[in-house]
Amino acid sequence: MGGGKNKTRFYLGISMILIGVLLWLLNIYPLGGGLILGGVLLLISNMYYARKPETETITDERIERINDKAGHYAFWITV
Repeated sequence: MGGGKNKTRFYLGISMILIGVLLWLLNIYPLGGGLILGGVLLLISNMYYARKPETETITDERIERINDKAGHYAFWITV
């Protein structure tokens, strides 16, 4: 289902950490720290998602509709 997506997120997390370290070394601390933190969180969430059984990640039409409605309401709350 998401084998390529997991690899892409893994490489994205690693590259965010490396760019963050580079910016940290260039004394751009807020941006570097934010990228490092974001990369670490992305790697952690990717590891959590990769360890889930495939049956837990399958969404049916009912769950998809609930998520669509929740996104719609969240959009109008932020507007």
